[in-house]
Amino acid sequence: MTLFDPDVRPDRDARRSAEARDAGMALAETAWHATEVWKELVLNTIRSVAEDQAQLSSIDVIEALGSQAPPAGSRVMGPLMRRAATLGYITGPVATRRSDRVSHHSGLENIWRSNLRAES
Repeated sequence: MTLFDPDVRPDRDARRSAEARDAGMALAETAWHATEVWKELVLNTIRSVAEDQAQLSSIDVIEALGSQAPPAGSRVMGPLMRRAATLGYITGPVATRRSDRVSHHSGLENIWRSNLRAES
């Protein structure tokens, strides 16, 4: 047995870690009672932004949503960005960068690549 065996380090288990991630993503989608209609609006907005931009972040989508944006800290955008990736609208995240938006205090944001942007 080594220090990295699951029996010795129960906090290190790839399968359980993935299950916890998936459970957290599912919880995030319901945390503030996001309706299916609203989620469809967000997915349509992600698609629209992906048609206009070669790369995008969830912040770009939130800005495009305007008054329909989720409340700050709701954590619903990550799961919806992943759903958009499953639908083929976007790929990623392909990079991470520090936000230049003052309200985000230089926090990290994931960058996604558009699969819908028409080549010019």
